[in-house]
Amino acid sequence: MPTPPHPLVRAARRFLSHPAAGPLKLGLRRGLGRYLRWRLRSRQQPWPTRPAGTSTLIVAPHPDDETFGCGGLIATRTAAGQPVHVAYVTDGAASHPGHPSLTPAALAVVRENEARTAAAILGVPATHLHFFAAPDGRLRDLAPEQRASLVRLIRELTERIRPTEIFVTAAGDGSTEHAAANGIVRDALKPSPAPAPRILEYPVWSLWSPLLLGPILRAEPRLYRQPLAPDVLRRKREAIRAYVTQLAPSPPWGRAVLPAGFTGCFESAEEFFFEP
Repeated sequence: MPTPPHPLVRAARRFLSHPAAGPLKLGLRRGLGRYLRWRLRSRQQPWPTRPAGTSTLIVAPHPDDETFGCGGLIATRTAAGQPVHVAYVTDGAASHPGHPSLTPAALAVVRENEARTAAAILGVPATHLHFFAAPDGRLRDLAPEQRASLVRLIRELTERIRPTEIFVTAAGDGSTEHAAANGIVRDALKPSPAPAPRILEYPVWSLWSPLLLGPILRAEPRLYRQPLAPDVLRRKREAIRAYVTQLAPSPPWGRAVLPAGFTGCFESAEEFFFEP
C-alpha cells in the first residue's frame, strides 16, 4: 500500500487548488521547498569514492536543464580537471508556441548558442557538447524509429567517451520530456557496457513544484548532496543567465516563458541527486 502523503503536503494540495490562492502560491511554494530541502539534507548520503579518471555525462532533455539541475556539479568537476560531457536531447524549439516572430527553427539556433555560452561559463569545452536535435515537445511520442535512433546515439556516445557516471533528469520530475529522456538513457545502456556507468537522476521541475518530490522520496532512492563553493555558485548563476530566451520576455510577449521565481529554486548553494 502506498505511503499516504505527509499532512503538510495534503494541506498544500488543498490550498493550491483553491481559486483564491493565486497571490500566495509563490510564498507557499518557497516555504514548502525549504521544508523539502531540509528533508533532502536529512537523508543525504556521502558521495561514494570516485576512482581516478572519473568522467561525467550530463543528459539534458532541453538546453538549460543541465545548468538548472547540474550546473554546480559541472563547474565543480571541471574546476577539478575532470572531463564532463553534455548531451542535449531535443532542440528546445517548442518553448515559445505561437510566438509571432520567433519561429521554432530560429529558436533552436538561439537555444543552442545559449547552451554553448552556459557550458563555457561552467568550464565545458565545445568539443564535449553533443546536440541530438530531437523534436522538442514530442519526446514521449516519437515514432519507434526516431526513438531507436536516439537510443543508438546515446549508446554510441557512452561507448566512445566511457563515462563513469551519467546524470539524467528524474523519471518523476513532472515533465513527460524529462521522463522520456530518462527512459531513453536507460534503454541505451541495455545491456550495460562493462564497466557499467552509474546512473543518477537530477530534479528540475520537482524543485519548482515540491509536491512532486514526495513520490520520489517515498521511492527511497539513495540521495546525494553536492555543496557548491561560492565561486561555483557564482558561475552557475551566470550560466543560468545565459538562457535569455527562457528568463526574459520575448517581445511582443511581456512575460518570460519560465514562471516568476523559477530561477530562485536553483540559486542555493547545494544540488541534490537520486540513485534509484
